[in-house]
Amino acid sequence: MRSTSLSVEWKGVVSQAVGFGVLSYLIVLLGVLGYLRPGVFWMVYGALLLLSIVKIRDWLGWVKSILARFSEETGWLGRSALILGAIYFFILLIGSVAPEVGTDALCYHLGTSKAFLSEGRLFYSPYDINSIFPFFQQMLYLFGF
Repeated sequence: MRSTSLSVEWKGVVSQAVGFGVLSYLIVLLGVLGYLRPGVFWMVYGALLLLSIVKIRDWLGWVKSILARFSEETGWLGRSALILGAIYFFILLIGSVAPEVGTDALCYHLGTSKAFLSEGRLFYSPYDINSIFPFFQQMLYLFGF
């Protein structure tokens, strides 16, 4: 059986997906154990950041080399596409940090997660049907509180 290695791009995509999955399961585990506290979150986040600082530095170097190579190998059309992509990314960034106004987001994603954080654990709320569903990716919203 022949093994093939992943490209740098795919390694980045896979590691981000696995990292977010592990982080969300870790937050659920903290909730089950009753440790949903901001101090615990920051300790976990800091530990994970320290573990990944070398990879972040490698990734930034890779991005810098890709941008430099892209800038050298393409002409005005490539640079224009890069500028348009940066503008599009900036617009997406503004939208992602804007406050939520949707009913679903306020009641389900943010509201129930905030109730879990104020209680310090995962619990069943008889007034909120959404509290019985498993929260995995939604638990990442707790870093915003």
